[in-house]
Amino acid sequence: MAVPVFLPITNYIYIGERYFNSLKVFLLGSLLSVLIYALAVAGLKLVINHIIALYPEVQHTKQRMLVMLIVVSILSIFIVTAATYIYGLFPLFGTKADLATIGAMVVVAITFDVIFCTVLGVSYLYKQWQNNQQEQEQLKKQSLQLQFNTLKDQVNPGFLFGSLESLTTLIGKNTPEAEKFVDELAKVYRYVLRANKEKLSSLEAELNFLDSYLYLLSNRYEHAILVEVNGLQGQQQKCLPSLSLQRLLDFTLQLAEISMERPLTISIQLKDAERLVYGAKFSPLPGLQPADSRDLSCLQKGYELFGNAPVVKLEHGGNLLAELPLLSQQASLTVHL
Repeated sequence: MAVPVFLPITNYIYIGERYFNSLKVFLLGSLLSVLIYALAVAGLKLVINHIIALYPEVQHTKQRMLVMLIVVSILSIFIVTAATYIYGLFPLFGTKADLATIGAMVVVAITFDVIFCTVLGVSYLYKQWQNNQQEQEQLKKQSLQLQFNTLKDQVNPGFLFGSLESLTTLIGKNTPEAEKFVDELAKVYRYVLRANKEKLSSLEAELNFLDSYLYLLSNRYEHAILVEVNGLQGQQQKCLPSLSLQRLLDFTLQLAEISMERPLTISIQLKDAERLVYGAKFSPLPGLQPADSRDLSCLQKGYELFGNAPVVKLEHGGNLLAELPLLSQQASLTVHL
């Protein structure tokens, strides 16, 4: 970096025309200047890396560059003075350690410092930009994965076929009930389609969706799923990541053995003004070893987009407790895609 330019200039200032006229002087002077240059650059890099560690953020660029130039320029004056003394130790060079020589070298050194600091500063900014791009790309991938998982929920064949099978049964037995079932099914799929576009939904909308979702499940589980909602007055407009309650319910259904003799009991209530508590009591499926759930993963990623995290605890004996942070309607994504 800039060695071909600065080394001949440095040796010309220290040695004069003899540097170009004598092969011996040229080789020895070049070797000495390379050694001094290597030691100086190694030391300056350590100092600059320490300064970068003190001012790492992009918004600190001006302070970082100013401190780098000041500190490196002061160090360069000491390096130039020491280099002048070292050259003076070789009678072959005939170097004069006077103010004129040191002054000329200081000008060269500071010019070098400006280029050196600029190159390292730009290199650091480029690396920061690359890191930011990678982080943005990673968050974008997470968001796309969340959207993909939501899309798969939209066309979940098991739920859809189960609903159609229930509908077929109802059509043959109870036309009014079949009409209501179709209406609730339409509500569910309209909500899921909207949730793919809107990351947040009001607590009121989530509860209304859960009612429709539970109605569709009631034909499969009859009245073995009991849901109690308490103390949500005044908080209905607080928000959750879309489909949060459905994901918790689906996760619970994976774990529970449900029948009229062994009902699933769910309670939804406020812990405080900022947290919603989802509790479930059920009979665990025999021999079930809970594994990582896509529903919980999607729930976690949904909150990560807003810089939050739910707390889900699964206890032995069929108890599930989840605390969901309530978000404001103005909550913003931690990354804009």
